[in-house]
Amino acid sequence: MEVLKFGADLLVSSGRIGGHVFLTDNSFEWKPVFKFMGAPMSYPIEDVEGYKKEGIRLTLGIKTELEMVQFFTWKGDAIIEAIKERNPDFRMFSSDEVQEHKSNSFWADYWWIIVGIILGVINLCFF
Repeated sequence: MEVLKFGADLLVSSGRIGGHVFLTDNSFEWKPVFKFMGAPMSYPIEDVEGYKKEGIRLTLGIKTELEMVQFFTWKGDAIIEAIKERNPDFRMFSSDEVQEHKSNSFWADYWWIIVGIILGVINLCFF
């Protein structure tokens, strides 16, 4: 059984986690480069149902996940073709099927603005 490996960083609310996608005839896996950075993911290849690709961002829909899984990768086209070879039901999502992920947390979305304001206030107080 051939194992294909592609560089693909997992996109999370706090940034991205460096890792790789591994494809076999039966499975789709993502593993972080450093084990302490995140938990590996593994799914049967038939559970990977669709994709949306925008530049170097690859969004995958997985039947057992509530939210889409997003990757930052230069190998998006190669990953898509490799999955299509293994899963004939894998397809491109229409634009109305894929919604941008919106965090439910104010802090997760705007932490950088808050930090900037705090640093600005500190700068005004001391200089």
